[in-house]
Amino acid sequence: MAAQSIEYLDRRCMESYGCNHADALAINGGMPLRSKASMALRYRQQQRQAMVRGIEWLFTFPEWADMWNRSGHWANRGTTLGKYCMARHGDVGPYHRDNVTIQLSVENSQLGLARRTRIGRRVGGGRGWTLTDGKYQVTLCRKYVGRFDSAEEAHAAYLAAAQKHKDSLFFVESESLFICPF
Repeated sequence: MAAQSIEYLDRRCMESYGCNHADALAINGGMPLRSKASMALRYRQQQRQAMVRGIEWLFTFPEWADMWNRSGHWANRGTTLGKYCMARHGDVGPYHRDNVTIQLSVENSQLGLARRTRIGRRVGGGRGWTLTDGKYQVTLCRKYVGRFDSAEEAHAAYLAAAQKHKDSLFFVESESLFICPF
């Protein structure tokens, strides 16, 4: 019975983390893989974010953890000023050890903004959508809502998401715009 449990855990870990359960636990410092603020949990969160954004993910947990550990910036990982992130070269291609670097989040944001401006990405004038690769991506309060084929669909999705959270938003009627207070 125990052998079946180990085989099951190894199979699940191989699917999710690209390594067996014992290796995943060792990389995770012996903590359970779903522990809050653990490396394994952060790995899965970044993996899911890439999927939501439509970016191919080619990292195994051991490769990803090794990259962060070698950088020396794991303790300073984040999106705020002075924090570090894993950034793709030129903001294109998959997340893969040969296509990413660990750099300051502000540098990654500046490079991304410069690239988007250069390739003609159109920001929706504060109406919650951004036109990228022919799709309208909707966000509200830095939360991903979805990608849509038309500006009308995107605007409707933006308004629907705002309606769900209307008690925590400010509305600027002249611009048909919701403002997040946080």
